[in-house]
Amino acid sequence: MRKYISIIVSAVVIAAFAFIVYVQWNKTPAAPAVTEQVPATSTAPAVTQAPRPKAVITDVILGKRVGADGIVNMATTTFGTRDNIYAGLTLQNALARTEISYIRTFNGQYIDSKVSHPTKDGVQNFYFSWILNAGKIRKVGNYTLMFFVDGVKSQTVTYVVK
Repeated sequence: MRKYISIIVSAVVIAAFAFIVYVQWNKTPAAPAVTEQVPATSTAPAVTQAPRPKAVITDVILGKRVGADGIVNMATTTFGTRDNIYAGLTLQNALARTEISYIRTFNGQYIDSKVSHPTKDGVQNFYFSWILNAGKIRKVGNYTLMFFVDGVKSQTVTYVVK
């Protein structure tokens, strides 16, 4: 009986964590507070800085391998229970401090999430990987990947493990 209670408590904790992550990533950022005002009679020239272009994910390719160039190959959305899975993202306007993240679900239930950053400005190819340990297999079913750029949902893809 204790085993079942432990399993139920674990499921509730995981669901609560997934809900918190979901709410945090779908939250609209608040406007920064004004802490100091410059007098209208100031003689200092106004400094304008061009806004940083927003980074975007222009394409997502799922596959079984990644080439030396960082591009996912062997594109597919159907994987075997022992296949490694790679999600290759094509980025535009990405800087080293750009936050790229995902939430992964299995048959609608939260599995995991991760936040990462490109290694340098201007990176165009970026990927996440799910590599199995020896002797492990994936659960058969439908998976969804939701990708975010700087906390804003960008792309959603699905794949099947048979």
